[in-house]
Formats: sequence, structure tokens, C-alpha cells
Amino acid sequence: MIRVRRSPFMKKDVKDHKAPHQTLSQDSPLSKTLESNIQYFSSLYKESSDVIFRTFIVDKKDAAIIYIEGLSDTQQLEQQVLETLLDTSEFDETDFLLSIKNRLPISNINRVTTISACIDAISTGNPVLLFDGFEEAFSLGLVKFEKRTIEEPQAETSIRGPREGFTESLGVNTSLLRRILKDPALKMKTVYIGKYTKTKVVISFIEGIVDKALIEEIENRLNRINIDGVLESGYIEQFIEDNPYSPFPQVLYTERPDVVCGNLLEGRAVLLIWESSRKAIWCFPRFLLYS
Repeated sequence: MIRVRRSPFMKKDVKDHKAPHQTLSQDSPLSKTLESNIQYFSSLYKESSDVIFRTFIVDKKDAAIIYIEGLSDTQQLEQQVLETLLDTSEFDETDFLLSIKNRLPISNINRVTTISACIDAISTGNPVLLFDGFEEAFSLGLVKFEKRTIEEPQAETSIRGPREGFTESLGVNTSLLRRILKDPALKMKTVYIGKYTKTKVVISFIEGIVDKALIEEIENRLNRINIDGVLESGYIEQFIEDNPYSPFPQVLYTERPDVVCGNLLEGRAVLLIWESSRKAIWCFPRFLLYS
């Protein structure tokens, strides 16, 4: 597995809200400055902990790879891309990008020139490779196809809808949501709960649709949990309910990605728990905070 790190441009510049070298938008072409591109994508995905930024140097040029954990094949990314780029000392300066493309042992590699094209590539599981000094990037055909069979939930069968259900893997579950909602507005915020287990919990929501107060309240409730460990979703449910004796549902369970995406589009938030049961997802109804 490759060891990834956040871009050095990411947290400080986004937090301080410094202006990049060039004003970018989703409709604009890529900047010639790598830092400007990284700053824009970091801001775009600032609350998506499953979006990985990896920076490195290729032939004295700054480079970066952006991909979504669970959607992209990180093993192939390491073996076919990173090892090739880092083990090669020199590339043809007359056409640097063509030289890079010819060296990479990937059958599906395309040049992209706009921010929106990069977003489409990242959202579908194709890592984007950028270089400083170039207004072009590469979309790498390294989509990860889950080997484990994703089965239909037995308790939630559907005649007309997709026959897919969540698994016990958080990475698989987040990728199932990303395959349906291919937009950077889908956010994945991570918190860790449990003194000893430090269980990874992802808060998923759609920015611009969800009420920000709902996300803040969810984060506050999760951060107030003081427990030795979290082994499944029931551990957390009792800490976040307003009234355990209420006849109305305060949290809803589902095993279906399409049901979760429907709830996200209606302004709800969803929790996914690392290595928990298939029902480690629940939706917060809109009235949870205001009932």
C-alpha cells in the first residue's frame, strides 16, 4: 500500500483563506501553477477526508496526484505510476508530458485541461496527475473494481432499484456513494471515537443541500462521546438520540446505497462506521434537531 500525505498547500492555505495565484472555478482551465490548482481542489474537497492529495517531485518538477480512497486502485497507482515516475531520473524536456505518458504502463491515460474534467475524472475513480508549469493534467485509468461481491440486502429487497448493499468495509461503502453522487459537493468528514478503538466514523452530506446547523450539531454530539471503544453502530446511537422513548424515529438504518443517496439529496446526513456491520449507516431526519 502507498503511504499518502496531505498536500502542504492544503490545510494552512485553505484555513487562512489566502487567495491563490489565479482565480479558478469549475468552468475555468487548469492553472499553469501547481500550487493554484492544489489550493482550488483542496478548497473544493476541504471536508472530504476520503479525497487524497499526494505531492512529490519528478525530474525536478513539482507534481501531485489527487484521487478518492476506495474508488481508485492504490496498488496499481503505486506500482504503475509512482514507481515509474520516481525511478526515472530524466524525461524528454522538449515534450515533457508526452514523455511522461509514454513511460507510464497504463492503457487508459488521457490529457485533461479544465477543472471540470479533473472533477469528473476524480469522481469516477480516475486519479488526476498534475505538474507544475503545465496547464494540462493526466486522467489515469485506475478505477478500483471491488473483488468482493456486493450483495443485495436481504432485509431490503428491491424489484426495480439497484441490487447493491453495503459491506463491512468503510472504503467500499464510501465508494458506493461516490459512484452514485459524482459531485464534489458530496462531503465526507471524519471523526474518531473510542479511547482504545479510535473507531473511524464518517459524516456524509451534500454541501448546499444540508442544513449546516445539522452538521455542527452532529459533530458536537459525536465529539462529546467519551467511551472506551465502539464496536458497532448501537454504541453511538444511544449517545446521540434526543429521547430514547420517543415513538418517532430519530435515527434510521439502511443497507442500501441508493436509499442513503436519496436521503442525502433530501438534506439529511449519514454516518458510516469503519469495519462495523452492514447496517453501520444511519440517516438523521431533518427534524432531529428541532423536534
